[in-house]
Amino acid sequence: MALPASPLIEWVPTEFSLEPRWTREVGLELLRLAIRDTLPTQTVEVSFLAQGAFNKIYDVQTDSDALIMRVSLPVDPMRKTRSEVATMEWMHLNTSIPVPKVLAYQANSKNAIGFEWFLMTKMPGTTLAEAWRCISKLKGHLEEIFPAGNAHPEPSILHHDDQSQSNIMVDDTGKISGILDWECVSAMPLWKACDYPIFLKGRVRETEPARERYRHDDNGDPDVLYWEHLMDYELTMLRRCFINEMRKLEPAWIEIFDSTQTKRDFETAVRYSNGILAKTILRWIEDFENPSSTDVISLSKRMVA
Repeated sequence: MALPASPLIEWVPTEFSLEPRWTREVGLELLRLAIRDTLPTQTVEVSFLAQGAFNKIYDVQTDSDALIMRVSLPVDPMRKTRSEVATMEWMHLNTSIPVPKVLAYQANSKNAIGFEWFLMTKMPGTTLAEAWRCISKLKGHLEEIFPAGNAHPEPSILHHDDQSQSNIMVDDTGKISGILDWECVSAMPLWKACDYPIFLKGRVRETEPARERYRHDDNGDPDVLYWEHLMDYELTMLRRCFINEMRKLEPAWIEIFDSTQTKRDFETAVRYSNGILAKTILRWIEDFENPSSTDVISLSKRMVA
C-alpha cells in the first residue's frame, strides 16, 4: 500500500520498515485558541504530555475539567480520526465500557492547528503497565529504606493528621484557641508525623499571580483560576515561613524532617503508585537508583511542582 504523502510527514527508513517523523512542531498557543473556540467561557492551560508514532498528546486544564487533546499525523487522512470518534461515540451509546467522550474534533488538516485533532475527557488512573512497574520497583527498595530486624523500637508520637483550616480555631489576634476533630488521631512514627500540616500543603508557585492577566466577570472580579493560583502562591510562602520558624523553635523536629524525607516519599509512592502519579514516581525511583545523583528532588516536591 502506498504511504500517504503530506508535507506534515517525513518517512524515515529503519531496519525493518519506514517510520513517520513530524516535519513541524505543534504550537501550544494554537491548541489553546482552538480549545477556547470550543469552550469560550473557560480559562485554558495546555501542556505536552506524551508522543507516539502517529499522535501527540496534550494535557488540557480548564476552570472545571481536566481534558486531553490528541493531535495526529495524516497517515490515513480524515478516515482515521472519523473512525475513532465514531467508535467511541458508539461505545458510549451502546455499552457501559469507560471510554473518553469526544467534545470536539477536526478530521482534516485544514484548520488553524494544521493537523487532525480531537478534544476528549481525561480518563482517571494510570496504565496498568506503569502501575505494575512502579510497584515492582518500590518492592525492590523496601528493605533498603525500612530495614528489617531493627533491635530498637520505632519512636512514635500522637499525631493529628487532619490539621485543616476547618479544624483549627483562632482568636481575634490570630492565636490558636483550639484544635478540633480528634476522632482519627493515631500514634505515628516520627518520620511520618514530622511533616507539613495538611493546611499548608499544595502546589508550588513562586511568583504572585498578576490579577490583570486573568479573565474577569461582569463585576470586575477575577475568575476562580486566579484565586487558586493566589492560594498556591500564599501556601508556598507560608511553607517557607513555617520551616524557618521550626528551625528556630524546634531544631530536633527539623533534623527528623530533613533526615527522613525518603521514608515519607516511599510511603507516598506506595499510596499513589496505581494512579496518575505513576510516571512521576518512576522518575523519582530512577533518580534514587542513580549512583551519580547526589541531590535527588523529593517525591513530595515533584508531585506539587
